[in-house]
Amino acid sequence: MVFLHIPKELSLEMFSRDFQSTQNKTLVHLMTVYRTMNLLTLVTCPGLHFIDIAVRRLLSAVVETIGVNRKEQINIFKYKRIQANNLTGEIRYIFPRVIGQHGVPVVAKKMVFKKSRFADKYEKRRKDYAKFISKRSEDQLLYEEHKEARRRLTDADIIKMGNKEGIDWKKTSKVSARFGIARDRVYRIQATLSV
Repeated sequence: MVFLHIPKELSLEMFSRDFQSTQNKTLVHLMTVYRTMNLLTLVTCPGLHFIDIAVRRLLSAVVETIGVNRKEQINIFKYKRIQANNLTGEIRYIFPRVIGQHGVPVVAKKMVFKKSRFADKYEKRRKDYAKFISKRSEDQLLYEEHKEARRRLTDADIIKMGNKEGIDWKKTSKVSARFGIARDRVYRIQATLSV
């Protein structure tokens, strides 16, 4: 088995409200391919309800943290295998069975995991990725807000701003680029100024 280390915050990219987004389709494609190649992919998410059902059906297991003992550097968690019924689409979460004392199989509802030497690197990369996604979303919202504000400008506002800046109204492409408006609107403004 090949181990692939991808630190992603799954709820940021695969948000269940963002149905059939490009990222969603890409992840479903990657997970489908990775399953046939026996590649291990680790993803984090605050809750399964954050991600799309199609992605949930492709997951092999869910690890739910119960607590962290920082002194001994161990995590206590629940490990559940995911079993999907392809006909009904129903998903079941199954606790694994392990051999207990006296060779009797028991259901393992809690497990302990000692901190790995890779944990800090993983956490740093995950935080960097979350910051990157957050910055990208913020930039996109600011751009949309700026675009909406430009759309609300009247022709008189544009003329006033352009005259204040000393813009050459004959250069249609520069006026269009400066104010983010279509060429037909620039022609209308030029016609107003020539009267």
